[in-house]
Amino acid sequence: MFWLLLAAAQPATPHPKPILSYEDYPPVALRNHWQGTVIADLTISPEGSVTACRIIESSSHEVLDDATCNILIKRAKFSPAHDSSGKRIEDHVRTPPINWKIVN
Repeated sequence: MFWLLLAAAQPATPHPKPILSYEDYPPVALRNHWQGTVIADLTISPEGSVTACRIIESSSHEVLDDATCNILIKRAKFSPAHDSSGKRIEDHVRTPPINWKIVN
């Protein structure tokens, strides 16, 4: 059994569903007992979706880093940022540490 931890930054809803679940742990990482912490910089579109993901702190396992970005791009939604006139604009958000950890 393992757990993935992610504190959502600027959620689109007050009580967001978890973005990551135990089913997301890459099988090759499980087989090899790879664990690590990932921090990513996300580009947020004016509509609130993630359009790009750049790893700021690597887990030291490319498969975990790639899984983090792929999942966040597909699932994460944010409240759009606005400029001083109220127009929606692109923004960047740094994730809190995302811990890929296998727990027995």
